[in-house]
Amino acid sequence: MESITTTKGSTLRPMSPTDRPSLSTANDSSGGRILFVTSVFVPDPASVGQHFSDAAIEAVHRGFRPIVITSRRGYDDPGARYPWTEVWQGIRIVRLPFSSFGKGSMLARMLAGTLFTFQAIWVAMMVPRLKRCIVSTVPPQSPVVALALRFIRRVPFTYWVMDLNPDLAVELGAVSPNHLLVRLLSSLQRLTLRHADRVIALDRFMSTRLERYCRTANVAVLPPWPHDDKVEPIARSNNEFRVAHDLGERLVVMYSGNHGLHNPLGDVLDAARRLVTDPRIMFVFVGGGVGKGQIDKALDSESLPNVLSLPYQPLERLKYSLGAGDIHVVTMEPSVVGISHPCKVYGAMAAGRPVLFLGPRESHVADILAAAEVGWHFDHGDCDGLVALLQRLANEGHEATDLRGKLAGAVAARQFSRRTLLKRFGDLSFGA
Repeated sequence: MESITTTKGSTLRPMSPTDRPSLSTANDSSGGRILFVTSVFVPDPASVGQHFSDAAIEAVHRGFRPIVITSRRGYDDPGARYPWTEVWQGIRIVRLPFSSFGKGSMLARMLAGTLFTFQAIWVAMMVPRLKRCIVSTVPPQSPVVALALRFIRRVPFTYWVMDLNPDLAVELGAVSPNHLLVRLLSSLQRLTLRHADRVIALDRFMSTRLERYCRTANVAVLPPWPHDDKVEPIARSNNEFRVAHDLGERLVVMYSGNHGLHNPLGDVLDAARRLVTDPRIMFVFVGGGVGKGQIDKALDSESLPNVLSLPYQPLERLKYSLGAGDIHVVTMEPSVVGISHPCKVYGAMAAGRPVLFLGPRESHVADILAAAEVGWHFDHGDCDGLVALLQRLANEGHEATDLRGKLAGAVAARQFSRRTLLKRFGDLSFGA
């Protein structure tokens, strides 16, 4: 069988389908078992999985024995398959079949999430001496696992809210607020918030929204940390990504991460169209998601030599891909403030790059930009202003972007460092 290399560099041997996942651990003398439930985990490149892996490693460092229940198939790419079970960095990982069918349709995602949840409950009930459960919103049904453990086995749980569904789907017009599934998921959301021992919101706007349904004392605000152990400022001349894609000394405007419907990119694409004859500026879109189709469709139907579309990059190459952008685009649909959180802003800042934010004035990223000159802020629809800024920056060379990027890196190190935020997550989530 082929081996699989994880994003941390260790090589794993896939187990055959006849191998049964084991919940035992080699060392049974440490602090207790903590269960993490998420359909995304390393080596899958999605951000949620990377943050869960960091949290599980933190649990190991604190003397716990984490067990992760996750999907065997890729989040964006269901064709990617990972080992059924393994021990990685002291973490027991159990991967479930029939739990990812891609993100092509709402029905497929709901079916996958439901199947994942039922399987996860079965596995979770067999974990002996379980101290705590950490559950998130990927998939939206996964809190059912934590609730089952709470009601049947009295296991306390932390609810790590990455986004709010079905609120997000409703605000984007993907589903009616009166749909049966919406009502069911909304009821599940409120039930989870009432019974969670700790709720972690990503920003103050999300916290305000959650406090409608649970005790304020249970809610803590903790932004997601950047992978600053994998990211560092890199000189343009030494950046392998810039060399590989022939970016040279051009001003690179980069969008990196999930291309979601709540991250509208129409203004950026329109700016690329208007600047198509300016050889000094390059637009690079890295990542995946349902919104990536808008970029790829434009490339298929139009002549846009100043636009480059690439898939997610491996975590070990993140410092080169993020470092290749002179400016990092962060976008946010105004209606999803408090529902979704654009965490890509932290990776850009940790890489020492300034942020170009297209979104509402009342939002978490706008708060960051108002507190320090680490980027630029435009309202949606202000394509004229966006084009004028990019032309001015191209005229000035890299001095202006480098100056703001240096300040962004300092702010990230001071306020959003991985070590600081991960320690606080552990203090909040793992209990005594």
